[in-house]
Amino acid sequence: MGRFSHESVILDPWTGDYYMTDDSYNGVFFRYVPVNGSLVHGDLYAFREPTQDWVQITDPINAEAEAVALGATTHQRPEDLVYNPIDDSIYIMITGNWNIPEVRMGYILQFDPRTQTMTHWLDGDGTVLANPDNVTVDSHGNLLVHEDQYPMNAQDFGPNELLLVRLDKTIEPILRGNDLFGEMAGLVFAENDNHFFINWMNGEAGSELYEVRCPQGWNAGAVGVADNPAPRAEVRLIAGPNPFGTQTMIEAIGQTGADLRLDIVDVRGSIVRTLVHGGAGRLRISWDGRDAGGHSLPAGTYFARLTQSGHPAAATKLVLVP
Repeated sequence: MGRFSHESVILDPWTGDYYMTDDSYNGVFFRYVPVNGSLVHGDLYAFREPTQDWVQITDPINAEAEAVALGATTHQRPEDLVYNPIDDSIYIMITGNWNIPEVRMGYILQFDPRTQTMTHWLDGDGTVLANPDNVTVDSHGNLLVHEDQYPMNAQDFGPNELLLVRLDKTIEPILRGNDLFGEMAGLVFAENDNHFFINWMNGEAGSELYEVRCPQGWNAGAVGVADNPAPRAEVRLIAGPNPFGTQTMIEAIGQTGADLRLDIVDVRGSIVRTLVHGGAGRLRISWDGRDAGGHSLPAGTYFARLTQSGHPAAATKLVLVP
């Protein structure tokens, strides 16, 4: 799956792809696509944000160096990442770099695994959020973000905190450390919505495990995602020619018995045309670059998005040229 500064990994429950972070000052966002569900064989990719696409890594032993050489986007210490089933997004914590003022406080990225697009979602400001590290998601889709401040930031802004970051980007502290040396790490929910365990690591008194019981009705709870991704061999979405000027052929292969829908969406995620709704098995259909009303769309980037029985399954980028 590539040799680099592996920090965290998650599994996309709908495609079976693995997404990974690279905790370095040239940190890259990686994606591993297993062959037939096996980790022994697969393809490694690195994400390139200016063009919102992936470059394939052919030298996995030197994965980061090749990724950078091929134009993959780098960040200052990508740490933990989490899949949020509430909005079907992946959130990536970027701890940042004390020596670079623009990223001294770190930030959070949001990645859409269906349209394969990255968004700079939330900046650290020191006062409320600084140097995000670990992250967990609750039953409402809120992020529980663990700060890991650089010592100089902790001196300026106080001890590390556990923060409830809502999807509307409002933030509420849940726990605050009692010294400037430790950090929150590894939150895991227990048997109910109001009960969790968390580590206070490297504090003045050493590392300790805390059990936290919240008032009844507290809005955080465990979230489980069924570990039954669609077999990679049974889900395909390809298009060609691409880029195209007047027509492209889109081929989609879904699981047997699945109810398939094939939409064309723009870069904002809005559906501009539904090509198939209610198909099954294997679809092969052309698109002429027109919207649902038959009007020619402007040149630019679009996405073919495949949905299986109401669940996102795959997406591929389409480039319409004049």
